[in-house]
Amino acid sequence: MNDKKWLILTALFLGRCIMGMQFQSVGSLAPLLRAQDIDYGQLGLLIGAYLAPGVLLCLPGGIVVSRLGDRVAVIGCLVLMACGGALELHGSWIGYLAARLIAGAGGVVLTVAATKMIVDRFSGRNLGLAMAVYVNAWPCGIALSLVCLPPIAQLFGLLQARAFLLGLVVVVLLLNVLLIPNAARPGVVAPVSLPRGLTLLAISVIGVLWGVANAAFATVFGFGPALLVEKGFVASVAASYVSIVLWMSLLSIPAGGLIASRLSKPGGLIVLSLAVAAAALVAVPHMHANIGLFVLIGIVSGLPGGAMMTLPAQVLTTEIRAVGMGVFYTISYAIMLGFPVLQGLLARSARSASITFDTAAVAMLLAIPVFGVFAMLVRRPGGALAAEPSS
Repeated sequence: MNDKKWLILTALFLGRCIMGMQFQSVGSLAPLLRAQDIDYGQLGLLIGAYLAPGVLLCLPGGIVVSRLGDRVAVIGCLVLMACGGALELHGSWIGYLAARLIAGAGGVVLTVAATKMIVDRFSGRNLGLAMAVYVNAWPCGIALSLVCLPPIAQLFGLLQARAFLLGLVVVVLLLNVLLIPNAARPGVVAPVSLPRGLTLLAISVIGVLWGVANAAFATVFGFGPALLVEKGFVASVAASYVSIVLWMSLLSIPAGGLIASRLSKPGGLIVLSLAVAAAALVAVPHMHANIGLFVLIGIVSGLPGGAMMTLPAQVLTTEIRAVGMGVFYTISYAIMLGFPVLQGLLARSARSASITFDTAAVAMLLAIPVFGVFAMLVRRPGGALAAEPSS
């Protein structure tokens, strides 16, 4: 049984990794898309469109996961991601936008299902480590997208780059079919329970925190390549520079998870990391591209990831976990949808991607008082919000 949970974690890691590659494909190919007369506003729309289904689907997705079972839900989500990848081959603007929405629908519900599965199977320090590994899949996929897709597109064309990505999605789908056992489906379907009161408020606040921090972090790889091209870099070199952030986060996310598991109160790690990340982000547009600066962003942005993802477990009991994670992701995806669209509009108005890094720095700073609100909620007399009754 212990081996199975790590095997399942491996499968979920691969699913989340390929989701990161799909999400990042627009940012990775942004300079080439710009050459096809797609402006910054349209780029922001395409970036946000992948996460747009999360606003509507995460909450009902949590209910669907509890009804269908883990294995069926995960495989179904990967099938949707493959269908979206196939539609991208159509090549038109409308087809591309529709493809992002379809693939994103699968990706966001996959995230709800995977997070629930991990919390169900891991506890204590193992939960922090498992969450750090799972969270790491996202920057891993984004880094692979930055490294793999631009050279393929430059050598063979955009269509071939999208076909390559589709092939990877199909491979991951088949691996999940093999790695996730049938036993992952629950034998008894429990009645749906909804978080309420302060528990609902707490999980909503965590959703805001996760959404704001991730939307700010996504600026680096969403608009970073375009910004560096503005500074005179070749597209493939710009993507490689930005990928440094992701490679460093691959190290800092598990390191942060281990550090947080050994701290009685990891809040200080979260606050310090957000503050330093904000300072580094605001420096990027005003300095020549510096590898050390990108290294710093990768380290400090990754450190609090594992600790943040253990916060829902503090307030969600088993019976409200699936729906509670749906609430969490609905709010976080709403923010991650709206923020890049706003940034794209600002960049179009300013005729430069530099303003996107300034807004990202502000967002990182705003995440600090949001975390403070959650900390006050869990410090209430009695301390255990999850003990509140649910309806």
